[in-house]
Amino acid sequence: MNEKVAPAQLEAIVRWGAPREKPFEYLKEIAQPALVVNGGNDVIIYPVNSYILQQELPNAQLILYPDSAHGSHHQYPNLFVRHVSAFLDGGVGDGQDNSTCRGHPHGQRGADYGRNQRSN
Repeated sequence: MNEKVAPAQLEAIVRWGAPREKPFEYLKEIAQPALVVNGGNDVIIYPVNSYILQQELPNAQLILYPDSAHGSHHQYPNLFVRHVSAFLDGGVGDGQDNSTCRGHPHGQRGADYGRNQRSN
């Protein structure tokens, strides 16, 4: 970080932390497909925050990996790559119910994602 970047970053942090009357309203304007990934036991970004984000973004899919924390994508690398590949191949934004991972062979939902799929 240099002397030009530091003040801008500080300003962004202050603005981000400032209370807002409708803190999630701006998310509804984001039309870009979004994949929200989190571990079900994350204590850095609590899973409820990921759920709120997915609910507020109009075109988002949420994947919560079980028995994992902030590094869920490292705990389930093979499954994570399959889920991201399915997302990038158009698994979101087609008007379908995106609560099921379309890339998963059994169409498992939510906390069932990745069960018995963790790599050693």
